Amino acid sequence: MCILLRMGSIAVGQGHDLRYASINATSLSSDNVIVAGAAGRKIKVCSYVIVSPYATSAQWKGGATLLSGAMSVGNTGGISAQNQASNPQFECADGEDLILAIGSGAGGVQGHVSYILEA
Repeated sequence: MCILLRMGSIAVGQGHDLRYASINATSLSSDNVIVAGAAGRKIKVCSYVIVSPYATSAQWKGGATLLSGAMSVGNTGGISAQNQASNPQFECADGEDLILAIGSGAGGVQGHVSYILEA
């Protein structure tokens, strides 16, 4: 596979530009916008890593739509998932923000997410 670096994304062999966003979600019991939606585009999540020094939970949403269940994160624990651009973990509806909702606890979560934008 040929990998070509481009400004903030990688051109992958499956015909998609893989993009990356950092996660620094500190709003507890609230929504944290990780990737802003764009009209006419769907955000399709390929992989993510979430870590926290505190016991909390994390839940992915597309706008108001739940994309995952609430995932528990233990003290100094984490969650990760990965897949190919041709078979994403989940996707937001057209124009919806990708949101990470954090449960109550002592602090937030950090990590990163890779995604593609598709028309």
